[in-house]
Order: sequence, then structure tokens, then C-alpha cells
Amino acid sequence: MDEKLEDDIYRASCYCADITMGSMGSLFNSARGIMAWLAKCAAKVGESGQPMSWITPLGLPVVQPYRSKAMRQVRTKVQHVLMVENEGRAVSIGRQKSAFPPNFVHSLDSTHMMQTARRCLEDDNIAFAAVHDSYWTHACSVDVMNRRLREEFVSLYEQPLLEDLLTELRLRFPDMKFDDVPQLGDLDLHSVLDSPYFFN
Repeated sequence: MDEKLEDDIYRASCYCADITMGSMGSLFNSARGIMAWLAKCAAKVGESGQPMSWITPLGLPVVQPYRSKAMRQVRTKVQHVLMVENEGRAVSIGRQKSAFPPNFVHSLDSTHMMQTARRCLEDDNIAFAAVHDSYWTHACSVDVMNRRLREEFVSLYEQPLLEDLLTELRLRFPDMKFDDVPQLGDLDLHSVLDSPYFFN
């Protein structure tokens, strides 16, 4: 590809990304505030020398393994091997901070999936399969799965998830000052129950 064309495409894609992110900021102001709060919490924990960790609503402990890396190159006659050592290294505050918001959200997504799967199996005895955030069942059971999916979403997010996280952090790090949970948006969670396009 022509280098000038490649540069033009890159500049155009950066422009589109800026416009998209700017519009998302105005549309999803509460979500962005929450993400910034999560990142700030992870940075504070990282500054203490500890990796960010939390317990999901399912009771599963999660620890972010991000540490600064020590790299060493080993040269042989056949190849060069780059060895990365993390063990015993200091926590990478930047990686802890940038990774925590999406990792926390993914842990809630997986909690939602597990709760939905449990309901489908235990309450309805229907097949349930999933890959990442794509959920499947037999055609005759789709309506039941969709109802369970929405019910479990409401059940999960009616919990004070951010307040619980803040309480957990304040208990683990009593000498640290964490900001209060940011203001949430005004979504009526129960509207999800009747939303045809919530998840499909």
C-alpha cells in the first residue's frame, strides 16, 4: 500500500475514534465516571505494592497478575529467545490501573452468565451453552433463556456492587483514603425485563 495512503487512512481512523469516544462520553457519562473511579482505586492499591484483587458476586477471588517485567535475551546458535520474568517483581501500577475497569466488568459479565446458566439448568432444565458473551440454547428454549437472562441481569445489578467493592477495599486497606462511589445513572433496571433488544 502507498505510504501516503496509509498515513491518510491512519489519520482518518484517529479522527473517527476521537469523534466516537467524544460522543460516548456525553452518552455514557455515568459509566465513564465509574470506570475512572475503578481505575483510581486500582492505582491506589498498586501504590501500596499490592496487586488489585476483588471477590466476584459468585464468591470467586480475582487477583490481577500485572507486574513490572524484567526481560533477558538468550542467544544460541539456532535462535534468540526473549525471557520475561515477573516473579518477585514490583506491581505495575499503570497496568493495574488500566486493566482493572475492564477486568471488573468482565467478572460481572461472567457472573451474569453463570447465574443465567444455573437458572436455565436448575429451574427450567434447558440446555445452555456459551462462548464469551454469546449464549445458546435449543430453538424451543430461546424464549425461556431470554427471560432468565434478563431476570438475572436485574438480580445482579440491583446489588450494591460498587459499594461492596469499596467496603472490601476499605477493610483491606484501612489506612488508605478511597473516594466514595460515583453517582450512578438513572436506568430503570426493570425496563430490561421487557426490552426485546437487550441481548440476543
